[in-house]
Amino acid sequence: MTSSLDRLPREPGDLARRVAALEAALDRLRAAVPDAGDGLIAPQDADTTRWPQTTSGLWTGISRCQTIARPRRLRMVVATAATGGGAGTVRVSIGSTVWSPVITVPQILDYTAALPAGTSLGIPVSITVEALRTSGAGTVYAQTLLIGWTD
Repeated sequence: MTSSLDRLPREPGDLARRVAALEAALDRLRAAVPDAGDGLIAPQDADTTRWPQTTSGLWTGISRCQTIARPRRLRMVVATAATGGGAGTVRVSIGSTVWSPVITVPQILDYTAALPAGTSLGIPVSITVEALRTSGAGTVYAQTLLIGWTD
């Protein structure tokens, strides 16, 4: 009789071979269906006052997710808004590195690029939408509309 422990890798080389086999299977799947395995974002709230937001005059992370770093380019589309006479800027950071250009609200950030230099592939990385209020007394909002990998 075997137990689930019998199926665990016995040494690091076993784990490396298992990961390589899984990556090869994913590559075969991608060859047949190029966007297979890419995540989708659920429909987002249309009411900007319920979007991630800040009133801070300092860069503030207002939304965050994690993904496994890949050797492909990442595309993000982020809608922005401000209320109450506020003005602001928005950017995206990956890990602790600013990845996107800084845009002025209410522009839409639509940016595609490789991950920052030095990002280790195959491990989780944090993607953070950051915003700051540059003037006025209002609120700055940003909502991710699209995030995905592309070649």
